[in-house]
Order: sequence, then structure tokens, then C-alpha cells
Amino acid sequence: VWTVLIVAQIAVTVTFPAIAFFVRREAWKVADQQVGVPPERYLSARLGRESGMSQARFETAVRRVREDLAAMPGVARVCLADKLPLMWNGHYVIEMDEGGEGPTDRDFGYGHRISMAGVEPDFFSTFEAAPLAGRLLTPGDYVNTPQVVVVNHSFVKKVLGGRSAIGRRLRYRVAS
Repeated sequence: VWTVLIVAQIAVTVTFPAIAFFVRREAWKVADQQVGVPPERYLSARLGRESGMSQARFETAVRRVREDLAAMPGVARVCLADKLPLMWNGHYVIEMDEGGEGPTDRDFGYGHRISMAGVEPDFFSTFEAAPLAGRLLTPGDYVNTPQVVVVNHSFVKKVLGGRSAIGRRLRYRVAS
């Protein structure tokens, strides 16, 4: 029993620093990425919903937070998103139409593994981001079920193999 305990302790002592290094290395990669907006120019906060809170009450609370923030001195713009750049956004496996694509992720059933975030129409103008091609979101894109996506350069490179994203169609297969 003592031999097994000592061997297990040594194994944990040896493997923990290696695991910690790999986790930290991923954090360094994220920390080194720039999203195009100096961090001192934006503020982010997470809005939580109390259990039992009605949708109408939650929307009223969100509207009030938005209005209060917009009224603060020095605040130029306010917008909402369910996730911000470089945050954990979850993963989705998608399939693309027949317009050509880059190599698929075989580990995910021959689809493309992507992450996404839901944003308001003014999200991109808030960050002073102009489209490289096509257009950005409009309020009309939010009527009924949204049918429009805005993709970034990484998506075009990885999923579309550098081909144009304009007019393309994708289908969600799996969320993870």
C-alpha cells in the first residue's frame, strides 16, 4: 500500500507542473492576442438573471443598465453581447454549402469546429470595426430567427480556405 501511495504521489508531483505549464501556455497565447481595441478603452460586465425573474423584468433591468452606462461621463457607446472576443464562447460544429471550403476537422465528424457569440447590431460600430467585405448586422437581421452571420478573417481562412464568405450558407450540426 505504501509503495502504491508513494508511486502515485511521485506521479502527481511530476505530471502536475507539466499540465499547469500547458494550461498556462494557452493562457499566454490568449493574452498575447489583440482584438483591435486598447483594453483601457472598454469595460465589460456580466449580467446575471435572478432565478424566477420574468423575461420582461430582466429586459427592463438590462435596458436600465444600458441607459445608466450611456449616461456616465466619458462613455461613448454601449452595446451588449453574450460573449466578448477572447472569452470562452463554446464550440459548434458546422457544415458549409458546396462553394468550397478548407480542410474539415475529422475529430468532429468531418465538419468545422467554430466558436460564436450573439451580438447587437451596433456591436461592430461600438468597437469601430468596419467590414472587410460584405456588410455588418442591421436591426432587420434580428427579426424572427436570425439568418445572418458575420465572420472574421480566421473563419474565412480556416473554414473557407480563403474563399469569399459573402452569400455562403452554413448549417449547425453539434454544439459542445
